[in-house]
Amino acid sequence: MGEGKSMNRSVKVIILLLVLFCLGGCDSGTQGVIFENEDRLKESGDSYSFSNKVGEITSEQGQVEFSGFSGVYTALYLNSTSDTTTQIMISGKIRRGDFKLIQITADHQLITLWEGEGNKDMSITVPAGEGSIKWVGRNAAGHITMKLVPQVGLEAQPHGDLFDEEE
Repeated sequence: MGEGKSMNRSVKVIILLLVLFCLGGCDSGTQGVIFENEDRLKESGDSYSFSNKVGEITSEQGQVEFSGFSGVYTALYLNSTSDTTTQIMISGKIRRGDFKLIQITADHQLITLWEGEGNKDMSITVPAGEGSIKWVGRNAAGHITMKLVPQVGLEAQPHGDLFDEEE
């Protein structure tokens, strides 16, 4: 009789551990909660995953088709010698999930530049110092094209390894 109770307890412990693991590890782990966490989005480290991605990102433009994107990815690092205004053109369509393109300024401001779908031509101000343009997704699939107009004193550097990584 004591052996049966011990077995039941063991089964209950295993089930509890599986439930806790699934709650903590399912839905792309921490990448699922990054989308709404502004403090995390302002941090310098990236955490992301793609099911599939095809395209190219340079210092002036990017064109990418993707699926299964979750997390935050720094597409461009910006460095400006003074407050600079430039143009950015963004177009695309997200077929599934959530996706936004954000700017993080040198003074740690978060500005949402584009979300969801459509075409958008806009002026952005890049304060003196280091900033970035990031992609943020939650199980997103779609395509995006962006073009940044070069300016004197503004350097844009692509992350550089998105398409060099092994699938």
